[in-house]
Amino acid sequence: MSASTPPSPDTDVTPAARRFGNYAWSTLFFTFAVILWGAFVRISFSGDGCGNHWPLCNGEVFPTSANVNTWIEFSHRLSTGVLGFLVAGLVVWAFRAFPRGSSVRKASLVVLFFLIVEAMVGMGLVKFGWVARDASAERAVVQSVHLANTFMLIAAMGLCALWATGTPRP
Repeated sequence: MSASTPPSPDTDVTPAARRFGNYAWSTLFFTFAVILWGAFVRISFSGDGCGNHWPLCNGEVFPTSANVNTWIEFSHRLSTGVLGFLVAGLVVWAFRAFPRGSSVRKASLVVLFFLIVEAMVGMGLVKFGWVARDASAERAVVQSVHLANTFMLIAAMGLCALWATGTPRP
């Protein structure tokens, strides 16, 4: 970069941006853990562990059931809730650390969008009973949407972290 070229909000990495990037990467890795736990919920047929209640679990904020499926499903919901707070922090931090028009800001909003969609699709699966051993066509379609959205969420988080740490956007 020459002395006459102004710094780009998308490629110059300050220490604050690097800290944000580390947070974004950590949030991405936590997201992978939540996704893997969600896969375990599915393969263990525990998706109906909280009944058709959402966001409550069997009508309770904190389940009192000793049923293992309830605890598997509840822990997935709890980890997803933690992820929601992490993503909210990601958006707030992106808007505080990066200038207007920054691709990092935009990516953080896309992450928030896909996380909200992910939660709403999960809610739909629970509320309509398309969980556990349900073999309906509706479940197959909604599960496909869920999976595609998950991939988009991961992509957006990865781009947010990459751009925050100085990888230039295309």
